[in-house]
Amino acid sequence: MKINKVYLFWLIFSLSLIVLILSFVEILLRREDQKIDLQQSKEKGLITVFGSLEQLRKVSHAYSNYELVYEPYLRWKGKPNQSGEVLQTNSSGYRNVEFLEKKQKNIFRIIITGNSFSWGYGASSNGTTISGYLEQFLNKFLQTKDKATRVEVINMADLGYVSLQELILWNTIVSLQPDLVIHLTGYNDARVELKKQPILLIHRFIPESILQKGKWSVIPSLVRFYTGELIQGSSIYRRLSQKFSRNNSAPNSNYIYPSDPEFLSNMRSIAERSVDENIPLIVVLQPTLFTETKPLAEGEKKILSFYERADPKSISFVLEKYKQYHTGLLQLAKKYNFIYINGSTFFPEQKEQLYIDGSHVSDEGYAIIAKKLATIVKEYLD
Repeated sequence: MKINKVYLFWLIFSLSLIVLILSFVEILLRREDQKIDLQQSKEKGLITVFGSLEQLRKVSHAYSNYELVYEPYLRWKGKPNQSGEVLQTNSSGYRNVEFLEKKQKNIFRIIITGNSFSWGYGASSNGTTISGYLEQFLNKFLQTKDKATRVEVINMADLGYVSLQELILWNTIVSLQPDLVIHLTGYNDARVELKKQPILLIHRFIPESILQKGKWSVIPSLVRFYTGELIQGSSIYRRLSQKFSRNNSAPNSNYIYPSDPEFLSNMRSIAERSVDENIPLIVVLQPTLFTETKPLAEGEKKILSFYERADPKSISFVLEKYKQYHTGLLQLAKKYNFIYINGSTFFPEQKEQLYIDGSHVSDEGYAIIAKKLATIVKEYLD
């Protein structure tokens, strides 16, 4: 069959014109989005929190370029040996400096695990995460006591982790011979229960289904996967999806909140493992802006109002789940003799803005949490 050259020319010309028009519209929308983002950042107090627009952009850019890799059972973890001014990972993919697997003499080893909050999302450096601050505060304390012991805090948290992944990590945790394990957890489990599906981290992360295929099918699979990511990441797609998609993420008013067997069951298993391995355990129910008891700054009020407008039922759902988590963790702490802290009590008198979104805080917020944890951990060092 002979192809009409004129027809082919006009077909190619038409497709090229469509691509050109869409690209032009995308550029205009992205410029508009940048203006909107800048205005919202000012309203939410983020420029004040980060000190300058340049610092906010630098930190945001670093986190948007953080890479994840596939990990059996866990599904994902940080890509090893990432470097940058804001965040770095070691050869194991942890947001941490290199450490020896076998604990050395005179080392008191603490492992922190959990989700992006525990990992330090929004922190301006590895040293200003909870784990970074905690190591600094405790070693400074030991210096005043003139002790030879040194504290080593290992950050094994990562983006999107839920309690099941924290439980799976315990095989690795035990092999590292920690003297104390701290779980900052809860919020992602509530979000997963709300969505009724696993958390999916699309960016910088190859799906398990692709990795399990033969090597010759990886490239075309990746092309299809990242093409879909490119489309969904465009301003055109975002605006169209906001206009036409239904808000079905929140339960309706007749929804009956179940007791959450997954989270509390996983935390029970973690507590049992800590008892079996004779490793002291601290569990912190992650603070969130929705469950916060502190007086809210103007920027935090703006952030909260954004969530309330976008999906008010999800907030009530998280609040209900947190009540169940709190009650369940109190019971587990009593039964398995671990320390439980309700994170909503961390900032009772802090009037300045600490939250940068609904579930993450600034460097100052992470420092406050680390100081309060340090007060508790000091008892294990005496």
